[in-house]
Amino acid sequence: MKIFFVVFLLLFMFNVDGFAQEEADTLGRVFTTVMPLPEKIVLLSPEHNAEIQLTEPMDDTIISLHWETDIFSTEYELQVYLYDTCEEIDGVLDIDTCEMYLSEVFTESTSYELPVPFDNVTYGWRVRGINISGSGEWSGE
Repeated sequence: MKIFFVVFLLLFMFNVDGFAQEEADTLGRVFTTVMPLPEKIVLLSPEHNAEIQLTEPMDDTIISLHWETDIFSTEYELQVYLYDTCEEIDGVLDIDTCEMYLSEVFTESTSYELPVPFDNVTYGWRVRGINISGSGEWSGE
């Protein structure tokens, strides 16, 4: 019985390996290209804790947000949140608990013109790169 099982196993392995080799010979070799996830995006301006002084009173103003290019990103997702609404968990700001001012904005550009009211509110923002493989990490503050 043991000899029969060993012979059967060897024949089965030979047939499977032989089939795989025959298939490779007829198809050629195959390979898959995989794009890595985007890197963590570096925010450029406005700088962290920047105070933007308006030169004249107005209802709204435009703030230009800029970040570095990531070679693996085909687009970027931007979120702007109301900083004072965020909760801290274990001493770390949890942005997922913040009230969003602007969410799920997708752009191929590395900048965004953000209209904000003249309201003495502190805003936070973050960006992440996206490509065919998925989303990268959110930028830091």
